[in-house]
Amino acid sequence: DSFNEFTENWVKECFRILKPNGSFWSFMGYQNIFPFFQILEKYGKVHYENWVIWARQKGRESSKHLKSVREDIIHVTKSEKGFTWNPVKMLREVIAPYMKDGKPRGWFLDENGKRVRWTGLGNIWTYSAPQWNGILDKQVHPSQKPILLLERILLLSSNEGDTVLDPFMGSGSTGVACKIQNRNFIGVEMNPDYVDIAKTRIKDIKHG
Repeated sequence: DSFNEFTENWVKECFRILKPNGSFWSFMGYQNIFPFFQILEKYGKVHYENWVIWARQKGRESSKHLKSVREDIIHVTKSEKGFTWNPVKMLREVIAPYMKDGKPRGWFLDENGKRVRWTGLGNIWTYSAPQWNGILDKQVHPSQKPILLLERILLLSSNEGDTVLDPFMGSGSTGVACKIQNRNFIGVEMNPDYVDIAKTRIKDIKHG
């Protein structure tokens, strides 16, 4: 009950200020996905655009459950067609290559001799979680997200100069990604120690 009440309060405010062409992305544990959907649908006609699985590589141990090596990322919009979307292509290995007139059809050999082709970005993303001994993405918050993952979200659903809100800023990873990708950033965080860390991390980014 406390989860539902708390989540409803912040979701309501996010949708109040979300622009018609904006996107709402949320990381969510699998235990709370379906109550979360019910809360989203209270605030107008929402459109479920993408459900991404983040393959964390670094899992969480449990004595009574399978080790959790995934995190769900839900992408919702207010508008079915009018939201900002910048498609991203990725190189993927070709398992069963097609040939036409004896020539590759839609694929080529990369520098390692592997058969690959450019294709649309899939909905399973593999990123290592930040590590306590990391250099570029050092973990300083228990639920810190990889900067590269956040940059991908920004590139997909916003443009340079857009404003991004993170209502759970933590140590400021979204702000760092925004500065790198030339987005404006607003962050909310109740822990003053993490606010100080976030300010320092964002300030230390020299390019953007």
